[in-house]
Amino acid sequence: MKRILMILTVTALIISISLAGIKQGNINPDTQQVKIVDTYINNVQIHKVVAGQAAYALGPTFLQNDWDEVQAGSWSNLTASELAYLDTITDLSNGVWHYIDVTGQQYLGNSMPQDIISTRIENFVYEEGDIIIKENKHITEGIDYQLVLQVYDYSPIVLDLDKSRTIDVAYGYWLPHAPKFFQQNVVMFDITGDGVKDLVEWMVGPNDGLLVAPESKTVSSALDLFGTAGGFSDGYEKLRLYDKDKNGFVEGNELKGFKVWVDKNTNAKVDEGELQPIEKFGITRLSVNHNGKYVSFYETSDGKKHLMWDWWPAAIEVKSIRK
Repeated sequence: MKRILMILTVTALIISISLAGIKQGNINPDTQQVKIVDTYINNVQIHKVVAGQAAYALGPTFLQNDWDEVQAGSWSNLTASELAYLDTITDLSNGVWHYIDVTGQQYLGNSMPQDIISTRIENFVYEEGDIIIKENKHITEGIDYQLVLQVYDYSPIVLDLDKSRTIDVAYGYWLPHAPKFFQQNVVMFDITGDGVKDLVEWMVGPNDGLLVAPESKTVSSALDLFGTAGGFSDGYEKLRLYDKDKNGFVEGNELKGFKVWVDKNTNAKVDEGELQPIEKFGITRLSVNHNGKYVSFYETSDGKKHLMWDWWPAAIEVKSIRK
């Protein structure tokens, strides 16, 4: 399978994405099509990151994804040198490889759109949620590189500031759902806290707020929020660190320095006036426990309780392997 490692014709622009761990159908090496079933939440159609007939762009320089089939094969079809090469660039040592047949795609970058000439390339994956992209850009750019993309759920805590009892995120759905990836509002934000911005589902309205740690003067990554960044199992685990008397609430002096970020233009950047001290919202205590589905509450100075969620947006974590 030497064709796997060939550089495509430089006049072609190819991008192919492969989703690992696809469960549907019986996979036979090189021949079996894997059908992806459309998924619905609240009667709204959504798709997996790679899905049959999914028509959306992952980003401004990605291709419009309109897949017509997914093929799969086994590592047994690869030579020892090919396996060694893949292990070198991807840290993959075993598993199943997949490739996607794309047809009629066009480049969505800044240059003039180029029709795809070649329509198929093999890529490799080894576990649920892993994706590999290989892109051979147009000759005017002359760059050939590969990326490994991993789709995970990460969390920050969100406060129901408008008291609507509905979280202002895609489809009002706050629970973990990777490898599904909601396209309602997608931004670049460092949700993992590793210093690299990821492609992340983001808030879709200006009415709720993200809880910000007292040590943070702004929000540059999810480390400034209350969520999984930093190695926590969820946002409430981090919040419990501030419950010094262990009474189940962060309140009184324990709230000193806490802030709320209302991303009014939903661009995942802290703009002027968006980051405010928590007392401005009349918040007097935060519960550090949840109901098993990441829902908790906060209280205001009038004694009323309001919802608080640990929201789990899916994120495509980008790791460059070679340029």
